[in-house]
Amino acid sequence: MNEFQSQLGELCERVKPKIYVETGFMTGESAKAVCEAMDKNSLGAAYSIEPFVDPTFKHPRLTVLHGYSYDKMTELFKQTGAWDLFLHDSNHDVGCMTFELELAWYYVRPG
Repeated sequence: MNEFQSQLGELCERVKPKIYVETGFMTGESAKAVCEAMDKNSLGAAYSIEPFVDPTFKHPRLTVLHGYSYDKMTELFKQTGAWDLFLHDSNHDVGCMTFELELAWYYVRPG
């Protein structure tokens, strides 16, 4: 786990998100840090949207949605309602980043 993931876990311990959504899974280290924080808080569900990687990290709080953010973000929002925390870590092309961040702006709980 690197410094970013450690700080992400600490953030989750403090803000206690009920719904955490990330795009991009790769090694699962961010999801692992978040799930460990949620375990400490006894609260929360984590969702990762990933088109390519079959995750080796598994956790009862984590649901991995196989597919692209273009297809899965709205579908997930309809299922979960407002999100408390969103992390973009998928395709870093300007079009994908803009799409994900603009959409997430509407899906993240106010405040």
